[in-house]
Order: sequence, then structure tokens, then C-alpha cells
Amino acid sequence: MKEKINVAVIGLGNRGRGMLGTICMMDDVNVIGVCDAYEDRTQDGIKRVEKEKGVTPFGSTDYRDIFKLEGLDYYLIPTAEVPVTNYHRDEILDGKALAIEAMKAGIPAASEVGGAYTLEECWEVVDTYEKTGVWAMFMENCCYGERELMIHNMVRDGRFGKIVACS
Repeated sequence: MKEKINVAVIGLGNRGRGMLGTICMMDDVNVIGVCDAYEDRTQDGIKRVEKEKGVTPFGSTDYRDIFKLEGLDYYLIPTAEVPVTNYHRDEILDGKALAIEAMKAGIPAASEVGGAYTLEECWEVVDTYEKTGVWAMFMENCCYGERELMIHNMVRDGRFGKIVACS
């Protein structure tokens, strides 16, 4: 087992900045790349890693540069969507699309928030895994919290009767 894992963070909005701060507190994690479509966020990410880890990570506003980094163990993609109009493309990439690109690049990805929205999109991730052997994980934090799991178990135990609707 490796002493330290190498991580790149793609998406430095509010959620990404918070997750980057948490990662920077981990002694067994190296942050070797940061990326956001907005230059100021990328620079803030670089400065934070420099301050908290004492090293300067690679930084870019183009996620494709991050996918070329050597030595990565996984990508963290804490973004709902990435505007790529800066890259002369008229589209917005979501966490699922970025995770699939990471899988195709040979590096596992953990995507926060902007995962798959349809069953077909879920199958895209499964199909990509079957083709590449590289995993991706959707990290929806509200699924695994203590309260959520408690309610889930109460529903399974029938404590609420028959559930007919939920919002």
C-alpha cells in the first residue's frame, strides 16, 4: 500500500474549495493538480495547497490538462457542472461526463453532486467501467449520513407503514 495518494481536484466552486481544504488536512494525500474553468479559482486553489501542504500543485483552467498529469491515483470532481465555453465548445460538462473522461484516461474518479440524472446515464458509467476496468464513484453525501441511514432502516423495518409518496 502506498504511503500517500496523489489527487487532482477539478472544480473549485464552493463545494470544491471546502473539499480541497479537507484534503489539505490529510497527511496521507498529495494534491498534485487543481483546476477550475475560472482562473481566479484555480489560482486560489494553488495558493491554498501551497499554504497548507507546502508544495505547488499544477494548475489549469482546462480539465483536459489535469487528465494528462502523471502519477495520479484519482480525480476528485466536486462540481455540478463545468462550463466549457472557455474552450471554444458550446456545452457544459457535468460530473458524470468528467468521470467518464477520467475513466477513459485510466484514472479513477469520485464525482460529487453532478452525477447521472437518468438510468441511461448510469449505464454509460457502467459501460465505461466494463470497457476500461477503471472505476468511478458518485459521492452524494446525503445518502450515507447517520440520519439518512437511520430513516432508511426505519423505512425498511416498516415503522412508517406503507410509503406512498416522498419529496
